[in-house]
Amino acid sequence: MSSTRRLPAPTPSLLGAVRAGTHDRILVIGAPAGAADLMVDAIRRGCRGAAAFAAPPARPEPAEVVVAPRVETAEAGLAVAACARRALRRGGRLVMRALGAGAAGIAASLRDYGFERVRLRAQAEGDLLLVCRRAGMRRAAR
Repeated sequence: MSSTRRLPAPTPSLLGAVRAGTHDRILVIGAPAGAADLMVDAIRRGCRGAAAFAAPPARPEPAEVVVAPRVETAEAGLAVAACARRALRRGGRLVMRALGAGAAGIAASLRDYGFERVRLRAQAEGDLLLVCRRAGMRRAAR
């Protein structure tokens, strides 16, 4: 009797996690080594544009997707969230790979920064992938 081992599903790319496509402008924050791979992935997906910064810019250009490939502390994650709030319009997506114990604190604070639909996904080696959307304006009650 032969045994078949199931291999784990491949980890989706960060841009794949938010379904980035041809209509999206990408803003990559942090992790210079990972930024190059994300820029190549954006080109392969046919994204409208992509820019990368080592640290969150004070005045980011508008984007549909903000990506932080390596967030090591809760403070760094909240700095990315504040930058993403300025760069994204309602419905824009934020994805960050959080390392270590700070991920839970980041996820809990994202609503305060104007994000909704916060999802956490466990990654290899204890990392967490946080995916969320910039909250839209609520309709006024009639």
